[in-house]
Amino acid sequence: MTSFTLGLGVTIFGGYLAAAAVQDHKALVDSLAMRIATESMIGELQRKNAQHESREIELRDAREKPNPRAGPKVNSSPPSVTRSAPP
Repeated sequence: MTSFTLGLGVTIFGGYLAAAAVQDHKALVDSLAMRIATESMIGELQRKNAQHESREIELRDAREKPNPRAGPKVNSSPPSVTRSAPP
């Protein structure tokens, strides 16, 4: 009877250890998956921030540069007309 009780206790303890190991493994896998997803989101946000920053720099540069399509500034006063004497 004593060896039977000892064997039963060892079996129950082994089952308990196996269940604890499975639960621990599941928790570790879940946390690793969350870490990978978080790092992926961090990388994506860094790329978006870099794109946003480069667009802001382009817009700032465009505002500071004169527009080449506008052409030279034209004097708003009417042109002076000089008439030459007829030949």
